Amino acid sequence: MFDVLAVVGTDAKGLVDFLRKKGVLVRYFGTQGGQLQSNLRISAGRPKDTQRLIAALKAFEDECS
Repeated sequence: MFDVLAVVGTDAKGLVDFLRKKGVLVRYFGTQGGQLQSNLRISAGRPKDTQRLIAALKAFEDECS
């Protein structure tokens, strides 16, 4: 399973780098330009992948606060 998300209020590339360091499978569309420049695709198929994603997003939010 994957979701395409629009990143608002923060740098999409910075979020992608952070998530990758946390072991989350992410595809960044910013290198393609156009309408998808601030979008990313996150893969989280298994429950442990989803848990890793949620923990990484919370950690990113904590660092940005």
